[in-house]
Amino acid sequence: MKREGNPVWYGMKLYWHEEWDFSFWYALGWHEYEFADGRPGMILSPEEENPVNSFSVQPRELGIEVTKDDMPALTEGFVAGLMSLPEVNIESQEESAVGSLVMLDARLTFREGDVRRKRWVRLIYRGTRQYLLTGQGADEDEFRYWESMFFIPMDTFVIGPRLDYPFGWPPPFYKQQKEKQRAAAEAAAKAAAEASASQETTSAEPTGTSETAPAEAAEGASATEEAPATPADAPQGTSAESEEA
Repeated sequence: MKREGNPVWYGMKLYWHEEWDFSFWYALGWHEYEFADGRPGMILSPEEENPVNSFSVQPRELGIEVTKDDMPALTEGFVAGLMSLPEVNIESQEESAVGSLVMLDARLTFREGDVRRKRWVRLIYRGTRQYLLTGQGADEDEFRYWESMFFIPMDTFVIGPRLDYPFGWPPPFYKQQKEKQRAAAEAAAKAAAEASASQETTSAEPTGTSETAPAEAAEGASATEEAPATPADAPQGTSAESEEA
């Protein structure tokens, strides 16, 4: 059923990927997913399951520096990749170079099964790295509905330090998050080691001289958090989120 009106904004959060050094603002309340195949990057969606309406980032190391002189070859490869999609219709396509950044941009529709999807794709090159940004609607009507929320991450995407973040860089909250993650990992490792030592001690005792440890003793030995189910094409990354904007 076609949605009416516009999506509701409740605020914004900052996403920062330390390893690939990119960040952007996005709508508060969107859910984060990882690539099922372990590729670097991430996906955000207003949907808790099957995030077809989504914004994603996929970074890639090319191993060779890209400059504006490479624009013709990059454009040719970019368009060829888009044209490989089933029943594709490229509605717009452009390229630009600003300083050390080279950018290719396109909007298109294509068929996936019985549905016609719509995407806004942006390729950004800086140095030897490529960043693929994609805003996708489950269909053309869904794209129009969520388009306003795609603009924010697209237009606030930054590689390196941000000038619009008032509390310094890297974000102070990131350090706190890393400390919590480190403490949780250390607790899980300690619990696993204790469980392993307990099992070794039990197995080393002569048969019949001691009671067998109950199965429940090994349960809960490691503190692991169950990751949410992800679709086949859903993005992985380590993110840091700020307080509400």
